[in-house]
Amino acid sequence: MASPQQNQGQYAQENSESMFVFLAIGGIAAVLLLWFFVGRYVYTWERIALYGALSLWGTFPTDWPVLGYLTKKFLFFKHTHPTELEFVGDVVKDSLLVNGTIIVLLFILVVKRVIYVGSHHPFNVHGRTLNVYDYMFQQMPLYPHLKVMWNLRLLARPLDDGLFRMADSAKRFAMRNKLVLLAEKYGEPVLDEQKARRVFDAQLKTLLPLPTEDHSADARECIKRLTNDEKAVLAAIVCRLAACDSSINDDEFNAALKRSEQLVKQYWIGYHSYKPALPTPAHHQANPDMPLVPPPPPVDTTGCDEVLLKYLAAPRVRESMVSHAYVRTFIYDALQACRKVGKFTPANFRWLRMTDRALWLVVSSAGRSTPFWEAAGLHAHYLWERKAKMATEKPQTGEAVVALDYEFANIVAFSREQKIELWDGQGGMRRDHPDHPDRLAKPSAKSKSAAVRGQPTG
Repeated sequence: MASPQQNQGQYAQENSESMFVFLAIGGIAAVLLLWFFVGRYVYTWERIALYGALSLWGTFPTDWPVLGYLTKKFLFFKHTHPTELEFVGDVVKDSLLVNGTIIVLLFILVVKRVIYVGSHHPFNVHGRTLNVYDYMFQQMPLYPHLKVMWNLRLLARPLDDGLFRMADSAKRFAMRNKLVLLAEKYGEPVLDEQKARRVFDAQLKTLLPLPTEDHSADARECIKRLTNDEKAVLAAIVCRLAACDSSINDDEFNAALKRSEQLVKQYWIGYHSYKPALPTPAHHQANPDMPLVPPPPPVDTTGCDEVLLKYLAAPRVRESMVSHAYVRTFIYDALQACRKVGKFTPANFRWLRMTDRALWLVVSSAGRSTPFWEAAGLHAHYLWERKAKMATEKPQTGEAVVALDYEFANIVAFSREQKIELWDGQGGMRRDHPDHPDRLAKPSAKSKSAAVRGQPTG
């Protein structure tokens, strides 16, 4: 037996269904009645008011072209009973006429608005598809070095050849410096470790003068040994490195940073109007490294000697200088240390790409966990000096050789065509040749595993 609550719920459900049917039928009937009423009376009254107003209540003569038509329509609706009007047909005719007029007016307004928006709206005025050159052009006021890069048209230059090529990978670095040997024509390439060591040693470049008690004399001797590009880079760096000394006052600190910023801006001024020609295919074939034509102007080093004489004797700069034996390892260390007082990116010296590619890659490698191969020998020597806490003139580039040999043994792969090219380049070396790979000493497994931790990238 059903409970009272269940019966009550069933009754409520049936009652709601009946109410829904009643409302549906009643709603349809109400719509029909409303339609009949509107069609018979409201429509007639609305037309009487509309045409009466347009014809000023029938005052215009009926024989006039336009206003007379309105008077005729007004008199027709005024003297005709609503039951005698054809509601639907008249509505269709009037709707077509009115909608056609409205569409023409709206079309004119929309066309005018579209033309205005296309020429005045901020999105259409400022928003547009940009390529790399357009983006560089827009950013020139913020980043002065982009003025120079924009004139170089780097996208039109080869990516893997010439002065502006990417940093060499391990394979490209070895092939460019002819460090690869083959035991047989299609054998596995082997690194010529003796030649690789000589190449890495050559990355160290110029020695610093031996430190003495006369700091000013040491600074003057150091300046004499610098190239023009090294002088410019080092002058901007030592200002910031001197500012890392916590013993200087605020005025000295701010003056050092300001002088560094002035030098960086000064270096770019001479290159703003420099625009070298793009290399032709014949030029590329005759000059694989494709030097710039005309050659770039030398960087403006006005005032750099005074800056170096002042700051090379500063305690913090002196500490870094005496810890390294070579100019470029000193630059490498100073550039990383000077970032303690703020960001100092390699982009500040991007003009080096036109004048000294090797120094540019040294600057670009500073601060990276792994250097580029073209600065790997310098990086290895720098790490040795830092770990030993002493400067040494003897090149310590063995770890760079071990790392490159590890790449050859585990990562680098050569195609058949590259092996043929290497074999032809070494003149089909035989096994009894004194420089054959089988006669070269190999590093121990322990040294190889140590090299992996600081392996350079390419």
